[in-house]
Amino acid sequence: MNGIAFEVDLANDDYKSKIRSHSKLLLDNIDEAINGSCYVIYSDCQPNSTRFKVLFGISQDIQIDHPYFFTVTIPQLFCAKFKYFGDLLDIGDVFKTDYARFLKISKQETESSDIELIQAFDNIHDLGSTYHIYAPIKKLAIDSDL
Repeated sequence: MNGIAFEVDLANDDYKSKIRSHSKLLLDNIDEAINGSCYVIYSDCQPNSTRFKVLFGISQDIQIDHPYFFTVTIPQLFCAKFKYFGDLLDIGDVFKTDYARFLKISKQETESSDIELIQAFDNIHDLGSTYHIYAPIKKLAIDSDL
């Protein structure tokens, strides 16, 4: 994946504008002809911290002359998938409630991973559209006695 990497602190009031401005930075530096999905990956910087690393990128091969530009391989994860419409930065509490309810009903557990969640948009040029959120969960062991 190629894109822009940066860090935000949820304790600071500017974290939403920082995420949006870095997303715009990537969009302003790619050709309009580039189509496809884009991803926002949120990962913990430190345990029990309000600081998060954010990666905003696309799976296509691009090069941007910018200090925040990165290329990284995302590991395969077993995830729960949720579909939403609206700004995740504004509906985050709804997602937290849905995710907690999902874990309780399905008797699943979160997976210990550096990646907290992945937000996937179908169209890089339409970040106002519906999107999917992938949250890492533990893969259930299959009972071999059955």
